[in-house]
Amino acid sequence: MKSNPDEIKAEVKAEFDKLFGDEHAIKAYITDHEELLRLEAKNAWDREAKPPADSTNDADRVERRAATIIRAVREYEREVIFGNLASEAIPGPDTRDMGGQYLTNKHRIDHESELHQIAIKVPKGALLHLHFNSELHPERLLVHARTIKNLYIRSIRPLLTQEDLNLTEMVFNVLDGTKDPGKVDIFSPQYEGNATNFKNSKNDWIVWMPWEKFQNDFERHFPGKYKQSEATKEATCCSEPHQVPLRPAEVWLKSKMVLSQEEAYGFTQTVNGYVFVRRCSFTTDTITESGHASIRRPDASKAYSTMTPFTSGT
Repeated sequence: MKSNPDEIKAEVKAEFDKLFGDEHAIKAYITDHEELLRLEAKNAWDREAKPPADSTNDADRVERRAATIIRAVREYEREVIFGNLASEAIPGPDTRDMGGQYLTNKHRIDHESELHQIAIKVPKGALLHLHFNSELHPERLLVHARTIKNLYIRSIRPLLTQEDLNLTEMVFNVLDGTKDPGKVDIFSPQYEGNATNFKNSKNDWIVWMPWEKFQNDFERHFPGKYKQSEATKEATCCSEPHQVPLRPAEVWLKSKMVLSQEEAYGFTQTVNGYVFVRRCSFTTDTITESGHASIRRPDASKAYSTMTPFTSGT
């Protein structure tokens, strides 16, 4: 079995290209896809609220047509109005960043979005639910991360100054430590990690640094900073451990994962964020030691704070 990601991608692409010209394979795919959609619709949580797909009732036909139009408008605005361009680069003040800074997008929402005008006019409904990720305290995640073998971390810039600590985004991942030549140093001016080059697996050993080594070097490069006070060791929820002692690097990461009251409501809050942007990303599948996922701490100017849970899938 191949283990090299590039070899696997090449093999999958070759198989796809071969089947793409096979008329029988295409028909089989279409049949399987239609059956999958049928089963999905049959078991959907909102199935009782949707008109049957085979209904010829005029009202049902109008509803299905309206849904098709709204989906088309949504996809257009996703790409054109709000710029759904996936990137880990910190967005600028004018970046079209869907789901990003609310005040940056407000003019587009009010004056360019047809979907918003539709939402104002249509009857309203709601689904009340709870995001489990918001119930997990960062201390629990950081302590659990200590148990993960071959846990690595990367940055989108070298960590040389306090400004770098403020502006960077950090991501965890599980990698094969036997292939690590041990040369990556996030605290070096020569560190090459950025918001895009991690996507090429050939760059693994120029961007990913062992988490344990990172913690030790963090204390050496930023001595005396981010030491945990006794008060912050106390759990804030009965479901958490009573004492949660954290190392300075863990305290720093926690500070990037959680919005403080001052950051959320302080008078210094601006359209471009609270003076600086702070982000931290974990890998969800890190908890299962199977790959890449994320806990994202958004910049302070976004309308909400979020953490993606350590579960399989996000």
